[in-house]
Amino acid sequence: MRRIQGNFGSRDPEEDRKKSRESVLANLVLFCSIVVIIRVAPIVVNSL
Repeated sequence: MRRIQGNFGSRDPEEDRKKSRESVLANLVLFCSIVVIIRVAPIVVNSL
């Protein structure tokens, strides 16, 4: 197997941290939305 050597653009740690933070926040919002939908669904179904 060949190894490709070279610098493929040095990654900025601050930029990586920012992207990670944005990703975590997006996943947290998605998770909370799913939990709310799961908790509210039985209440809505029972009220019909």
